[in-house]
Amino acid sequence: MTCRLDRRPRAALAVVLSTVLVPLGPGLEVPRLFAQAIGRSAAMATIPAVPGSPIVAASAKLFFTAAPAPAALPAAASLKVVTPGDKLTSMAKDLVPLIETAGKFETGEDASSSAGRTIIDILTGEKSAAMGEAVDVSGVKNFEVLELSRRLAASAAPEAPNSAVPAAAAPAQIKSLDSSASYRIHRFLLKAVAALTGAVYSLPSAGPALTQELIAKAADRRVVFSDYDDTLASYNQVLPEDMVSTIVAVKAAGKDFAVISDRGDEKRAHQLSVFESLATLPVETRAGWYVAANSGGRVYRYDEKGEPVLVFEAPPLGAGAKVKVVEAAEATKSRLQEVGAEQHFPGEGNSNPSESWGPYGYALMLKIGSPEEQVRAVAAILEEELFKRGLQGEVNARIAKNPANPPYVNFSVVIKKTAARYIADAFKVLPDETIIIGDSMYAPHEPKKASWLTRLGAKLSGREIPKTGNATDRNMEKALQGALTFGVGTTGDPRVSNLWVLDGKGPAVTRRVLLSMASKPRGAAKPGIFRQIRRRWLSPMNPVLVALGRASLLAAVYALLLAVYALFHARPGI
Repeated sequence: MTCRLDRRPRAALAVVLSTVLVPLGPGLEVPRLFAQAIGRSAAMATIPAVPGSPIVAASAKLFFTAAPAPAALPAAASLKVVTPGDKLTSMAKDLVPLIETAGKFETGEDASSSAGRTIIDILTGEKSAAMGEAVDVSGVKNFEVLELSRRLAASAAPEAPNSAVPAAAAPAQIKSLDSSASYRIHRFLLKAVAALTGAVYSLPSAGPALTQELIAKAADRRVVFSDYDDTLASYNQVLPEDMVSTIVAVKAAGKDFAVISDRGDEKRAHQLSVFESLATLPVETRAGWYVAANSGGRVYRYDEKGEPVLVFEAPPLGAGAKVKVVEAAEATKSRLQEVGAEQHFPGEGNSNPSESWGPYGYALMLKIGSPEEQVRAVAAILEEELFKRGLQGEVNARIAKNPANPPYVNFSVVIKKTAARYIADAFKVLPDETIIIGDSMYAPHEPKKASWLTRLGAKLSGREIPKTGNATDRNMEKALQGALTFGVGTTGDPRVSNLWVLDGKGPAVTRRVLLSMASKPRGAAKPGIFRQIRRRWLSPMNPVLVALGRASLLAAVYALLLAVYALFHARPGI
């Protein structure tokens, strides 16, 4: 006997399985590929009859309920002030029956769709905002076509001079959350959306109260890894006086400091070196500091005279690899017309080069004023051409911080993880003793196809996927996974396990974090027994433990996939 499983229950199954697999396997491709394999199947598929609803319901109850849900309260009680625990319990109580309804095979299409929309509204806060009434989105039809048409129209069509629709008075306010539990749920769900669809939506911002709570945690950390531009100071500027005094206070508290910058270690025509920007620091403060330049390719340590001394250098781009990059660059330039882009050439008061080479990569400059969509399209072409030639590395679309300069795409074989790993080993620091801070914590990734999951991602994020972004600073966390990571650029990648986008932007927010670090001397808080065990016994075994953990995780995921396969392909009557 067989039954027919339509698209919505299959999507629900994919979500439930991914909910289990995604947190277990960060960075693994198995959960994402398996979920996509379920979602890619035909709208109607014939499979052996199985009790599908109990599976979905049991998974939902396991994930959303940690304790029995309380009895229903009168409507008037919704005006009470509730704790975060009460909110989570109430959310679980509301979600479990909806997920059961959406997962039942016998549920009709309209009822399943209504349940799915209500689930999204509850998770994204729309339900509570409407005093218990779910937002009516039933009038939205053909979401994929409408959304793609809207984006194309917004990017290609100029606004009519006499349009009857008034322009927005101000940009939309960034969504913020003041509950750490709610923020973690949002991050988890956005990570699941990214794994299922490939669409990476930014984290929302922490509200003022949550930001203050997070900044207070900095007092117990002993090392900070920081970006420079738009984190410690404005782009290409020397360290201002107020930041100098703050860093001096951090050093006086016995805390360690490291700067990892995209800028070079040598002065250029239009750019200071990172050492010139740090020259305002007193010699005694700089002494012992680690500073990495060239996106982490070269690591320096200031000596007792305050002079930088090279202590580590990543292998540069080899001659053979450089030939392949040249070939990929030429192929990219020949394809610029495909996306309507033009290469920048110096002249007319702008002497920036048309392309640039460094020890670790290459940059192609585009015409000043090129739309962001074109810059991203060129980056995708360069990445494709490099991949054809067997080269892997980071390709980023960059919009110049000064609009008078050309936008560009760049390729690099090193990332900030390289320097962060070297410096962390030198400091002998653990992730839970560390703060990572930067403004470039997010690079956008569009889905190939819009769906209700991408709509969920947009609601959780509180905004659409930005056109451009830069994730160079989030790479520091890859060397210290789980470290307390702060974004001060209003966006953040939800796949970073302990990333929080702080309220505010730039050096002003960074200074608050550093003042918190300086408020408690190093050693004032004695490490707990678990941290001491980790430091003495587990840290030397980290490589072995990580390898064993990954092998066990892969085995568990493989066993789960086999079980699901067997469940859906069991012979009738067995």
